[in-house]
Amino acid sequence: RTREFLVETRTELCMASEQIADVVCELLEVAIHAILYVRDIYPARLFERRKKYAVPVQMCRHPELNQYILNVLTSIHPWIVKGSADAVALVVSSKDGVPLERFLFELEYFSKSLSEAKDLELLLRSILLKLSVCDSVLSANPPECTFAIFAHTRQADCEAASLNEAFPWVPEPTAEHSPARAQVVPLKSVDLSAVRVQVLVQESTTKPGAS
Repeated sequence: RTREFLVETRTELCMASEQIADVVCELLEVAIHAILYVRDIYPARLFERRKKYAVPVQMCRHPELNQYILNVLTSIHPWIVKGSADAVALVVSSKDGVPLERFLFELEYFSKSLSEAKDLELLLRSILLKLSVCDSVLSANPPECTFAIFAHTRQADCEAASLNEAFPWVPEPTAEHSPARAQVVPLKSVDLSAVRVQVLVQESTTKPGAS
């Protein structure tokens, strides 16, 4: 009976970890689209209005961009299952490659299940609502900005990901994709019981128009 109990417990923990990763990746997908829309990285005509967590959201219709985002999240998913993904960052850079903004999603894991979180959809919705109005606390970006997504994980995971021929990750020091003399703008922190998600923006104070 002891062996059966241990197998069952490990299976339950594995299923819980998969569920956590599914929820976090789904949130990240919608959040990335929201940032690209709100910060004018792509023209508004490329987005269409949908509904997620009972609120309107903007999702891009560009197939190549959507595939890139999907590939990123598919790669990150196993790291979240293991609890080795500490953060995911979306960096907005000028056309010359200078980092201007860094949207950071910090992840902190707990030995709990998502079922213990109260009003899960409400908590996820609160992040999207904050992102939808983040332009009110950030200065406008110059035209022709680009973006890239970075994941903070363990060295072993990073080395393995760099060898993935289908979708290789390139190791890069954090300092090289961080805005210069950045001011930190906290957006939202939510406790989903199993994982805490803290969202903040680092904005370069040398960006034209930045306060």
